Amino acid sequence: SAAYFELSTEITSIYDVDFSAPPSASGSVETLQYLEMFGSFAPESGVDNYASQYETVLNVTEKGAHEIFIVADDQALVSIDGQVVLDRPRVCLA
Repeated sequence: SAAYFELSTEITSIYDVDFSAPPSASGSVETLQYLEMFGSFAPESGVDNYASQYETVLNVTEKGAHEIFIVADDQALVSIDGQVVLDRPRVCLA
């Protein structure tokens, strides 16, 4: 599932987002592959100040180490069973 939250300009960290609030929009996505996206993620909203939350079932069929990575232009978190396993801090490009 996918949930999108339009944010006020006072939100400066992903830790300040209330993901329990009703989302501005929701739906489903087949894959998370936005590497070739430029400009606003949601141009119809007229803003580029948003947070996205994606949930899925991770079906691990083999024992051993597994690699998880994320690419984001701002802060991003990956959680498994409610525990943050990857925290990509905010990067400001000047």
